[in-house]
Amino acid sequence: MDLYSKGYKRPKLEVIKDYKEYIEKEKNNLPKPDLIFYHGGASSDFNIDKLDITKPSEKQQNSSNSYAGFYMYDENNKTGAYHYAEQENNRKHTNDLGVVKLYIDPNLKIYDYNEHHSDMFGITRLSQNTIKELMEQGYDLIKGKVLSKTEYVLLNKDKIKNIEFIPVEINFEQGEINKLR
Repeated sequence: MDLYSKGYKRPKLEVIKDYKEYIEKEKNNLPKPDLIFYHGGASSDFNIDKLDITKPSEKQQNSSNSYAGFYMYDENNKTGAYHYAEQENNRKHTNDLGVVKLYIDPNLKIYDYNEHHSDMFGITRLSQNTIKELMEQGYDLIKGKVLSKTEYVLLNKDKIKNIEFIPVEINFEQGEINKLR
């Protein structure tokens, strides 16, 4: 005696007519993986609560400007974050600063700087007012190219899901970066 003779009904099978359409539909239902970015020059006690999106840059201030932003690199350009950490360690005569790896929600509203501006280094010269205006417009991230490398500026720290500090050991004589894992 089988289950069907006891009153169980056979499940209705869905006939898939267009397999490619079905696969595409299922892909869209899968959750997107987190985006990963790297920020160089952070201290080991860095945390999301300490992050001030509109904080003026320490290095780029003078009487005629006020640049700001929390700059990041993607996976393809993450060496930029390590080089910046090395630069900051050399400038401050320490080796305590490292790189923060950020896991960010992939559902972002992104402002593409190069679509709206023609200046080649503009993304590295964002004012506090520009950042605040884009935040008010609901943007989460600014994206822009500088000399073939893409840099990002975070606008919405609520999109950060997790962070991980990666210490960087500096060899001052050779200027090499060794990532400690």
